[in-house]
Amino acid sequence: MRRRAASAFGRGDFGAAARLARAGLRARPSDPDLLGLLGASMTRVGFVHEGVAALEKAARLAPQNRSVIHHLARAYADAERPREAIALFDRILASDPADAPAAQLRARELLALGRVDEASGSLRAMIETHPADPGLAVAWCEATLASGRLDEGIAHARRVLGQPDLAGPARRAVGVRLARLLDRAGAHADAWGAATAAHAAFRPPEPDAAMDLAAVQRAWPPGHARTLPRASRPADRVALIVGMPRSGTTLTERIVAAHSRAAGIGESVLIPRFASEAGRRRPDQRAVDAMARAYHDAVRAIAGTGPRIVADKMPPNYLHLGLVARVLPGARVVNVRRDPRDVVVSCHFHDFATHPYIADPVRCARACLERDRIVDYWRRETDLEILDLDYQDLAREPEPTTRRLLAFLGLDFEPGCLRFDQDEAYVRSASNAQVRRPLNTASIGRWRHYRAELADVLELLGIRDQGSAIGDQRSGIREEGRGPSGATG
Repeated sequence: MRRRAASAFGRGDFGAAARLARAGLRARPSDPDLLGLLGASMTRVGFVHEGVAALEKAARLAPQNRSVIHHLARAYADAERPREAIALFDRILASDPADAPAAQLRARELLALGRVDEASGSLRAMIETHPADPGLAVAWCEATLASGRLDEGIAHARRVLGQPDLAGPARRAVGVRLARLLDRAGAHADAWGAATAAHAAFRPPEPDAAMDLAAVQRAWPPGHARTLPRASRPADRVALIVGMPRSGTTLTERIVAAHSRAAGIGESVLIPRFASEAGRRRPDQRAVDAMARAYHDAVRAIAGTGPRIVADKMPPNYLHLGLVARVLPGARVVNVRRDPRDVVVSCHFHDFATHPYIADPVRCARACLERDRIVDYWRRETDLEILDLDYQDLAREPEPTTRRLLAFLGLDFEPGCLRFDQDEAYVRSASNAQVRRPLNTASIGRWRHYRAELADVLELLGIRDQGSAIGDQRSGIREEGRGPSGATG
């Protein structure tokens, strides 16, 4: 059974690996290898805290098992326990200083904590002995972006990409970081070309069906959401922050989490998992209550019971608001919007394997438009309170916009929320460097550097807006003189 579980894990079938490991543990409940496979698989499919528990047990039984310790370090990182993860990576590297994957993951955790110099120093030493390693190149590019040593990152990325046998996924990962470095350096033509080449090197296979309104309506026809049972437990301390990738959701979460009576829990995978379960079988009252209990238990494990508001920042949760209204009654939704032209550009310079539509600017723009339609649909179909929050407002008018956000969440304004960049919080999202800088308007209108490359995108958005100056508020673009949108419920 152990061999079959290991085989399933190796080919990426983590659900099967977890089931096989669990079956093997019935006969051998103290087998550290099976416990390690169970924990690592559970972590990969979103049961992070259950995975950590299994891996901790395996580590107690076999403290020298290198595979178990490596999986536990990664699980600590996924559970947002970075200091414990770093301590284990230090232990791994003490016994094997040449372990490049451990060095890369350790650097990622240091960067997520804002410890840029420490991450850079350790990576520099490792790159000297592993100059062609693409994982280290990815981490080095992220470190040089954070530190501003752009030329060093550009030179190393180009050396790694010069390897003719570099695998497609690695070429994409390194190439996208090179593109970001070039963009930051002002080499815009080279940057766009590097990003386009990176996305062409490897395209993750994933359909777009879930991203359009028609697909949502097939799964949740008009009136369907209101026929489902409602969880017995209220969720009025939950704030879901939704939006497109690169639209300002991480920024919004950090502003909220900087409040003395609030906390952020990062990007929880629970709601997408619940939606998958509901898609297979209509949930009854018991199932809905079980989902609610699992969600609240996970929130408590991360944030405790003290915060008045807990911010869950999983951008695509806007797809699942029909289920949210039943599982988390009373939850508030912050719908973060940004000029879709800037969203398209920013997405093009990132490597989101779970959102392959970002590789094509037109598909990305279309996803922006579909997202607006989906949120409007949930406004009609649920009783959720939804606040529209524009990234441009946060950047240009931070205090009044933050006051409006906090009032929507039932919180008094605190000046510290505007100093979120001074918070030493752990941020693993693609925005970890940006949210360590004060609010600014530098990213507004970034699309203008790529006007020629965006011709088809501008045409799509222009057609949608009947040739106007693209002033549709729902897309996060407002014509001069229009005021901000408010909350609906």
